[in-house]
Amino acid sequence: MKKLVSLLIAVSTLAGCPVSALAAKAESSEDANPKASYTYAVKVGRRDPKAKTYKNGSPRFNDKNAIKDIEMSETRKYVFTDDKGENGCGTGEVIHYATIPVGDDMPSRIALIDIDTDRHIGYMYDNGKTATSGDEKANDGIYSIRLRCDLDIDSDPDKSESYSRCYFALYTDAHGKVHTPKSLTYVNVQEKTTQKELSVWDEVNARINAVMTSDEYNAASTDEKEKMLLDELALLADEGLVYGDLTRTNKTPRSVVYKIVNGPTVIVSLAPCSCGYGYDDKTCDSIDSMFKKLG
Repeated sequence: MKKLVSLLIAVSTLAGCPVSALAAKAESSEDANPKASYTYAVKVGRRDPKAKTYKNGSPRFNDKNAIKDIEMSETRKYVFTDDKGENGCGTGEVIHYATIPVGDDMPSRIALIDIDTDRHIGYMYDNGKTATSGDEKANDGIYSIRLRCDLDIDSDPDKSESYSRCYFALYTDAHGKVHTPKSLTYVNVQEKTTQKELSVWDEVNARINAVMTSDEYNAASTDEKEKMLLDELALLADEGLVYGDLTRTNKTPRSVVYKIVNGPTVIVSLAPCSCGYGYDDKTCDSIDSMFKKLG
């Protein structure tokens, strides 16, 4: 269970959407009230200004009378460019769902909007036609649509790249009330890690492990260990192998965190403990108990 370096793989893509106000023109169903246009905005928390990524996306409409009762989900959030299909989806395909309360006045369809392009993508149906819409059971309040991602990313062969798409659902009921989602849904299309990137990861991890397995490091205090790691990471940053401005330290648990260029975020535990993750013994006991329950 003990590890010198524990990797936390962080996909460097959108986990939300850019802060912006977009006009989302959603058509009402054929048997509902006349068409209407609503202004859509995203309320987000900024995560990494350099990467321009965001989190905690939450839809908000100018119409204060809008009913926020649509639950959105998808079969998968990540699709690789060499995808062969999974979870009932074809190659590069993702099924998006919008779940609403079951009742007598359910709409015949729900509009799906691409928030990045402000484009009406298509309609979600609760018709039980799995082959066409992806819907498994009719009239159960779960509306579905099959979308195929573009897997052709024209990119640098030495660098894995990606793009994301954010979506939200919208409909107007028979009483003229606008129904909106509680959260956004998104899909990220990602290239596989390249051999050049893997070689960088190997070099960084080898150099950090060399520091951590040295006699000097093992005889050092926690503060001295932190300085030794930060000194090595500064050299790696100068060589363009890690992002120097993203290197940081944590006090609880005591650790050093760094991000490899075009690679994963790595957490190095500094404090000795029974579980090997740098927590106090009480927390370690809880972690050990959790793993035992999981088998």
